[in-house]
Amino acid sequence: GAGFIVSGYCPGTSLVSAASGNIDGMLTFLGVIVGSVLFGEMYPWVAKFYLSGHMGQVFLYELLGVPPAVVALGVAVMAAGCFLGAEWVERWATRTILGRTGGPDCPAAPRRIAFGYFAAAAALGIAFLLLPVRVGQAKTDGKRIESIDVITLAHRVIEEPWRLRIIDVRDEQAFLKQRIPGSEHSRLEQLGEIGLQYSKGIRDLVLVGAGDLAEERLPDVVRLYPGRIFLLKGGFEAWRRFALTPPPPLKADASEQERQAYQFRAGLHAALTGAPAPPPPKNSVKFKAPPKRKGGGCS
Repeated sequence: GAGFIVSGYCPGTSLVSAASGNIDGMLTFLGVIVGSVLFGEMYPWVAKFYLSGHMGQVFLYELLGVPPAVVALGVAVMAAGCFLGAEWVERWATRTILGRTGGPDCPAAPRRIAFGYFAAAAALGIAFLLLPVRVGQAKTDGKRIESIDVITLAHRVIEEPWRLRIIDVRDEQAFLKQRIPGSEHSRLEQLGEIGLQYSKGIRDLVLVGAGDLAEERLPDVVRLYPGRIFLLKGGFEAWRRFALTPPPPLKADASEQERQAYQFRAGLHAALTGAPAPPPPKNSVKFKAPPKRKGGGCS
C-alpha cells in the first residue's frame, strides 16, 4: 500500500507505464511481484496478525453512516479538486522553480473541453444516483429462499468466494470469536440498513444464524435482494462441527469418494484452525502380481 502511494501507480497502471518505457513503472511492477512472493512465503508467520483485524466486508458509507450517493459525490468532488489542484501546482512550479512564465506546451482549450465532458458525465451519474429508488413497489411474495449445506458452502468459500456474500446474524461477540471466512456481521433486525435492496444481486446471499434460521423471521427487505438467497442449514453450529472440528479417522476400506471428502475436510480444518493437516491415510489396497500362466508358445 505504501509503495502504491509513493509511486503513484497501481498494478495495472504500473504495467502500462513499464510497457511505455518508464523506469519507475518497471520498478513498481517488479516490487508488486517480489512483495507478493515474499508475503506468500511469510504468510504462516504473519497469518495471525494478518487476520487479527478482519472485519468482514465493510463499506465506507457504512462506517461514515451516510447514504452511498453522498460518498460517490464526495469521491467525484475529491477527484475534480485533485485534478484542478494538480494543474495549479504545475503552473506554480513552472513559474517559481523553473522560472518560466510562458503558458503550457499544449493549448488549454482542448483540455478544458475534455474536462468539461468528464465533469458533465460525472454530474449526470451522480444525479442518477440521487434519484429515489422505489423499493416499496418491489414484490416480496413468492421470492424463493433456498437452503445450503455446509459441505456445499465450504467448497464455494474455497473455490469461488467472489460469488458469495455471507452475512452472519449471530451475536457480535460470537461472530468475532469464530466466523466463516469472508463473512460480515449484521443483526437480523438491521438487515434493512445494509443496502440489500440496492445490490445488483450478482453474488449469492447466504444468511448464517447460530442454528437453523426460520424463514418467517426474516425481515421483508431480505426478499428484496435481487439475487439468489440461501439459509445455511444447521447454522454456524453445523459449520463449526464440519470445518472447525477435526474429522474422524478414515476407515481402512474407505472408498475413493470418502477419501477425497476426508482430505478436503482435513485440509479445511487445518487452514482455518492453524493446525497441521493430519497425515494421509495409508492405502489399504495391496497390489498382487498376476499368477504366471503356464504353457509355451505365445501364451
